[in-house]
Amino acid sequence: MAAHPHRRRRRIALAGAWLLAVTALVVAAPALLPMPNLELWALGVLVTEFSLVLAVLALLGAGAAVPARKWGAAWSAGVVAAVNAVLLVAALLPPASAWATARELNVPLSLGPYLDGLSSTAARGPDATVRYARIGGTDLMLDVWRPPRPTGAPPPAVINIHGGTRQAGQSLFPRWDAWLADSGYVVFDISYRFFRSHDWRTTPGDVKCALGWVARNAGRYGADPDRIVMMGQSAARDRAVPARDPVISTPWIRFLPEHDERDGERAARD
Repeated sequence: MAAHPHRRRRRIALAGAWLLAVTALVVAAPALLPMPNLELWALGVLVTEFSLVLAVLALLGAGAAVPARKWGAAWSAGVVAAVNAVLLVAALLPPASAWATARELNVPLSLGPYLDGLSSTAARGPDATVRYARIGGTDLMLDVWRPPRPTGAPPPAVINIHGGTRQAGQSLFPRWDAWLADSGYVVFDISYRFFRSHDWRTTPGDVKCALGWVARNAGRYGADPDRIVMMGQSAARDRAVPARDPVISTPWIRFLPEHDERDGERAARD
């Protein structure tokens, strides 16, 4: 009679451990495997961003395997515990890397805002939306995020460039913009045209144009035009690197031929 409840408990614990392991594997797959389309890739980015949630699932699964092993399912419990342990390690790698980088740079991190929401949402919107150029009938826009309080001396300007996607406009991840602005920076989050077939210059050229516009207009929004920083996510490095020096060589700015910063200047005056 005593063996029956143990057998039932063992099955429940083992089923729970496997259920948590399979759930964690399905959730982790977009982050661990090559994805066939942009939507699944974006899901993988989301999983990486919230990998501590995945770690909780893996930890619960490993914990459920312990009583299953105690109640006689030694082999099965060992396998599912190992699967959950591997998932736990994988889930802890992104936050551990972020923590190590922050510690190296002497930047404080807090777990408090971790579950506040996605980086694609923010508690407030931009302070202004401006057309920085019009090229071939296409308006290229940027959002301006300003500090909520006076900063004394003009702060640096930050140009934020989102990753590569055809559908996205500026401020794809507004939580970054709001956080930087609240930290005292003036942020210019830009849109750009996606790469056209056989023309690699299009997207870096748009970023060059935005950089030139910011250099000329940063002071109007309270930023220091002599201190401009570019940042971005994912494929944004391929946009930012070609747009670096010698784009700005004070007091003049160089653009690719198809771009005209006067369009952006006229838009700023409108």
